[in-house]
Amino acid sequence: VLTLGDDGYYTTEVAGEITISIEFKNAPTYVEETVTISFASTENRVSWNADQQIWSQNGITVINDKADSSNEVIDSSNPVRFYANSNLTIEYSGMVKIVVQCDGSSRLLKAESISNGGIITTSGSVTTITFEDAVDSVVLTKLTQQARVDSIEITYLAIVCDHNMSYASNNNGTHTGTCSLCGETVTEDCTFVDEVCEVCKGNQPVYAINTSVENATIATPTGDLPGTALHGTELAFTVTPAEGFVVTEVKVNGETVEAVEGVYTITVKATVNIEIVTEKLSDAGEPVIISKTVSELASENGWTNSSKIGNPVELDAVITLSYTGGGNTGKYYSSDQTVRIYQNENPTVTIAAIEGYIVKEVTINYSISNNGVLLFNNQEIESGTVITVNGSSITFNVGNTSTKTNGQVKIQSISVEYQKTN
Repeated sequence: VLTLGDDGYYTTEVAGEITISIEFKNAPTYVEETVTISFASTENRVSWNADQQIWSQNGITVINDKADSSNEVIDSSNPVRFYANSNLTIEYSGMVKIVVQCDGSSRLLKAESISNGGIITTSGSVTTITFEDAVDSVVLTKLTQQARVDSIEITYLAIVCDHNMSYASNNNGTHTGTCSLCGETVTEDCTFVDEVCEVCKGNQPVYAINTSVENATIATPTGDLPGTALHGTELAFTVTPAEGFVVTEVKVNGETVEAVEGVYTITVKATVNIEIVTEKLSDAGEPVIISKTVSELASENGWTNSSKIGNPVELDAVITLSYTGGGNTGKYYSSDQTVRIYQNENPTVTIAAIEGYIVKEVTINYSISNNGVLLFNNQEIESGTVITVNGSSITFNVGNTSTKTNGQVKIQSISVEYQKTN
């Protein structure tokens, strides 16, 4: 196969009779299409810190780096602010024009230099960047002034092609098709019939099912867990702890999975590693003390600031914390590492043990706002007070040490002593 030279000719040495064969292909055609990213809210912002912000929508990526700016990158939207002397990168495949809608003519997007031969023009509150050839990214280096941007519209070249695809198996339950006309590739899930893909003719992969189990057994509705499974198999299984143990977590390939009505269900698309985590239950006459700070619970459960915590929350395999109330009760705040309970929402806070256990004592440490106070049986309970329970659960309310009705109790930590019953 000869390659076209820089001079526009195909060159070869002739040492005898030769035959020239020329293959023609239909060249793909292109049409211009548009796509937009909005900065009306932070919904499309992927990340932000003092040195960089990244936005993404509809396949467009916009990166603003502090670079030489005297201003840190700020938390902004509607419009977003790009400061003078910062750098801006816009990425999308096949760009030929970028239209930047700015917040007024005095806050236009301008830069000292633009990569890939981009040419900037401005009109009113709009900055337009055009390219002679399609580009996949452009960097605006050292913005010359602060730009306040509402949205960016990109015009790009989209291929219009009557694809002629050939497919090859990826040996992982997918295949990749390549168009012989335009070179476009696409990766899709295989469709297997009798363990052979109808499209690429690849064989349906078989994956190992590995388990790491102690003090529990795994079974399927039809018997023992198989040692292998075909790609795409829906695998359902149950976990039964050994006597004296409780299952605290089930992981598949390192990720925690939850049961629905006692059954765990996964779709096999690779080697499966099932890990069962169990915990020994205490014997009767051996009290157990579990103590947790809100900071520890937040880290274990991935709580985020000003969000509702789980309901209930597991302190361990035996003890749970649950609550009732309105929209604010049960929110976690990272500023003081507390869970807040609001008096005016008629809340309850319950500490409970699973069947077969009793709660012996409970201690709750908390701070307050607006004279809030924890109540048990309508009696005020000071922070750090040890309450004797000797029952399956205990429920608290929130009152007030004054005539106010908007008090708060901010739970900092909980300690529970419990025991297995005979």
